[in-house]
Amino acid sequence: MVHNMDRQLQSLDGRLIALGGCCCEIIESAAQTLHDQGDTQIQKVFELDERIDHQAMEIQQYCMYLMLMRTPVASDLRSVTAAMHMAQDMERIGDQAADLTQIVRFVDVQAFTGATNILQMAEKTTDMVRLAMDSYLYNDAAKAQAVIQMDDEVDALFTRVRQELIDLIARDTQQAASCMDFLMIAKYFERIGDHAQNIADWVLYVLQGELPARDDTRQK
Repeated sequence: MVHNMDRQLQSLDGRLIALGGCCCEIIESAAQTLHDQGDTQIQKVFELDERIDHQAMEIQQYCMYLMLMRTPVASDLRSVTAAMHMAQDMERIGDQAADLTQIVRFVDVQAFTGATNILQMAEKTTDMVRLAMDSYLYNDAAKAQAVIQMDDEVDALFTRVRQELIDLIARDTQQAASCMDFLMIAKYFERIGDHAQNIADWVLYVLQGELPARDDTRQK
C-alpha cells in the first residue's frame, strides 16, 4: 500500500509539472502578443488555455481520488492538498492569460505612453510563473521566497500604470475607453502574479509544513 501511494504521488507530481510547463508557455505566449498581435500567436494562447483547463480538472479529480480512497497523512496529505490548490491557481493563470490576450487583439499597445510599464509587468509575471514552477520542480524554498518578493514589484508597476491612465483620462476624456482596456490588461498581469505567488506559498507549505503568514491587506 505504501509503495502504491508513492507511485500515485509520483504520477501526481508528473501531472503537475506538465501543467506547470503549459502555464509557463501560455504566459510567455500572452506576453508575446503585446509585440505580435497576429492571429497565429493569439490562437496559440487560446489553445493552451483549453489544454490547461483540461489538465487542471484531471489533477483536481485525481487529488480527490487520493483523498477519498487513499486517505494520505502527514507529508503525503500536504503534497496532495498543495497540488489541488496549485492546479487551481494554474488554471486561473491560463484563464487570465487568455482574457488579457482577448483584449490585446483590439488595442495598440505600443501607442500607449505607459506601455513600458505594462511590458515590464508581462516580463516580471512571466519570470514569476517560471520561477514558481522551478521552486516546485526542485523543492527550492529560496526560489519560492523570491517569487513572493517579486509580487511586490509587480504590484508597484500596476499602481504606476493605473496612475498613468488616470492622468491620461484627465487630459483627454476621449481616451477613457482605451484606457480601461489597458487597465484591464495590467490588472490581468497583476492577478497572474498573485497566482504565481500562491503557487510559491503552496511549495513552502509542502517543504515547511505551513503557509507563509500574510497581512489582511495582502490576502490573494
